[in-house]
Amino acid sequence: MSLAAVVIAALVPLGASPAHAVEAPTQPLLMAFHACSAGGPACYDPRNHVVWLAQGSDGTNWTVLPGWVPYSGSVPDVFRRGNTAYIYSSPGSVARLNLTTGVLTPNTPVTLTDGSGFVDPSMAQLPDGRLVLFYLPGQIGSEPAGCGGAPSCVREIRSAIEVAGSDGTSFTPNGTPHISVTLTVGTFSDPDVFFNGSTWVLYVSRERSTEAYASSDLLGSYTKVADITNYQGGVPAGIRMDNGSVLTLVSSDPNILSGTSPNGTISLNGALSTSASPGLVPGSTLVGSPGLGVNTAGIPLPESVATTSKIRCKKGKVTKRFTGKCPAGWKPVSG
Repeated sequence: MSLAAVVIAALVPLGASPAHAVEAPTQPLLMAFHACSAGGPACYDPRNHVVWLAQGSDGTNWTVLPGWVPYSGSVPDVFRRGNTAYIYSSPGSVARLNLTTGVLTPNTPVTLTDGSGFVDPSMAQLPDGRLVLFYLPGQIGSEPAGCGGAPSCVREIRSAIEVAGSDGTSFTPNGTPHISVTLTVGTFSDPDVFFNGSTWVLYVSRERSTEAYASSDLLGSYTKVADITNYQGGVPAGIRMDNGSVLTLVSSDPNILSGTSPNGTISLNGALSTSASPGLVPGSTLVGSPGLGVNTAGIPLPESVATTSKIRCKKGKVTKRFTGKCPAGWKPVSG
């Protein structure tokens, strides 16, 4: 049920949600996911997906946040930094939930500074507080996960680092891919990155299966270490639990399945059970594409980093600093 498993006509945000208040989550785990109420083949069309946010304590029981209003989007991920939960979705947008006020900022575009597009976002964080976006490069008008009729193609998993001061809306791509594979059949998509306590693990979907890759460096090269499922579920998510085990979620239409392991890099065939069904969202016929986050503040973004991208702007005799660019009516000035 990957967004990358369909042809993307244009890399533009799928939709926005109005600003509204929700009840802030109190459980230790967050799960972003998409749902569909269209039924049948129509649920393979990301235009029929909407994004939801749920909370839970053990990875097997979830409740949707009270007051949550779903919005158009697909293949979401969630990451908490400070008192903000960032909910990223394909293709290229983020909604931000203020966990103090409960206000959800509407879905807004996320850009890469080289002008390229992306789908299937997964988030991590650097020690200085900046977010890291792992993604499948988007291809306007073509299949980003497969070869689209060509006899072979190269597909890559890449990452980009948050532009300081952009509050998660702008990222600078890294020059080297983390994984590069040559496909002759099938698809390769839906990255999900997490730390298992000793190494970084990067899950990737290959068709309806999940593969695990590992690296000692978040921004390094990743090597395949295991097949997690064998056509029992793809579009995965992983997270390290408080007890040190790793919770793995995968999509297996119409449900989200779960399993636990010591490190997230061993087979879960025959050890998966239903974690969320369409009943989680009344009226839905499918839930899928989970993204996992912990509901703790994590590493804050230091003020010295957060303000480095602010620019000085002038309007009449008034001078102020703004993030990113000067608002309408203001002109940039040096200094």
